[in-house]
Amino acid sequence: MKTIKPTGASAPVPAKEIRTGPLKRVTPPGLGSPATGASGTGTSGIGKGPLQTSPVDHTASNIAALQSLVQQLEQRVAALEALISVQNGDTVIASNKSVLISAASSVEVSGATIRSSAGTIEQGTALLKCTGMVQCATLTAGNVVASSYSGGSGNVW
Repeated sequence: MKTIKPTGASAPVPAKEIRTGPLKRVTPPGLGSPATGASGTGTSGIGKGPLQTSPVDHTASNIAALQSLVQQLEQRVAALEALISVQNGDTVIASNKSVLISAASSVEVSGATIRSSAGTIEQGTALLKCTGMVQCATLTAGNVVASSYSGGSGNVW
């Protein structure tokens, strides 16, 4: 038996043993026993019959719904695979119209060499900064502003 030593007391006091009895189902008066009810027919006596559970098998409909979802996902993957592919280790994005890349902050493209090929490349920016040299066969400019200028044969007055 467990003993409890109260604070301030010198002698331990034996703890009281707590015992619980078996739980018993109680039915309100006038309704009969819990198993049979007032009428003795198995109803609860409160106007409702016993809980009717019918085993409904939704397996077939769940499988059909999942098969439909899988088919939709396979179609979406096939459409994406038609646009994005890997060929010889290269990722290829193909489109019948245009490819848009958009970001709220910045877009970064990096590589040892970045190549672009088009009939016209439009750069719609107020300032284009190059840290190195710009090399081209022909340069057409409305104005040229430079801190230093090397005159050539075209600049003879």
